[in-house]
Amino acid sequence: MKKGQGLSITTIVVAAIALLVLVVLVAVFTGQIGAKNKALKACDTIQGNCWTQEQKESQSGDDAIYVLDPTKTCSGSTEDLPIYCYVKV
Repeated sequence: MKKGQGLSITTIVVAAIALLVLVVLVAVFTGQIGAKNKALKACDTIQGNCWTQEQKESQSGDDAIYVLDPTKTCSGSTEDLPIYCYVKV
């Protein structure tokens, strides 16, 4: 093969990087990455319990100890009725 014919290694590497960037951009703008991030923040991903403060206090008869995990979210939580993620330790 003569010099200058065909695709060079540099061209192939640049095309692969451009394709990777395009895939990441599509994932970001279609919400795929955000959906996975939201799922990771869900309380049930750590086998937590979503309880109101009253529900947590009613667990006092249980021998287990539950701690609040403020990094996790619970669906159905409102300002009037906050629901927290409690994890058994």
